[in-house]
Amino acid sequence: MYVSAGEEAVQIRGYGSWILGMLASEVEPKRGELKEFAKDIHASYAMVRVYKHVYEKIVGADPDFVPDGFFPFEVLKMAASTEDPIKTLEELKDKGIATIPGAYREIKTSTTGIEVPKKPSVVLKWDEEKKKWKLKMNPDDLPKIDWSDVSEQLIDYLTSAGK
Repeated sequence: MYVSAGEEAVQIRGYGSWILGMLASEVEPKRGELKEFAKDIHASYAMVRVYKHVYEKIVGADPDFVPDGFFPFEVLKMAASTEDPIKTLEELKDKGIATIPGAYREIKTSTTGIEVPKKPSVVLKWDEEKKKWKLKMNPDDLPKIDWSDVSEQLIDYLTSAGK
């Protein structure tokens, strides 16, 4: 029950962005009018431009395309940045990739040949008692991080005040 409700919520959110892109593409293509449209609907002009760009890029590749709710809008946005957004979306769907990080890794690999591994999981939790943030990580992720920019600072801190 909760999963299907969650899936529907994600679909609705994605459809809203898609519809805003469609409406923005219908607004007179003058910058001032699009700005006014964004203001009138209480949305950021920058985001309305993004919605419009994604809509126009994907519909330009396939005028019959309508999102089916499989992808969040952010994945449509990534696909719109590729040479063939429809092919990209089809390939992602065929592989069952619908998450933003998964789509990013797949698109990066297919367009550049660079394989991007999954991000290490880093969680910051507020410790009310100590009035400090606690950093929680999977120890297996530690070697996956380039610590060179902070290693000296971290060692200095841990050997003095950080105890």
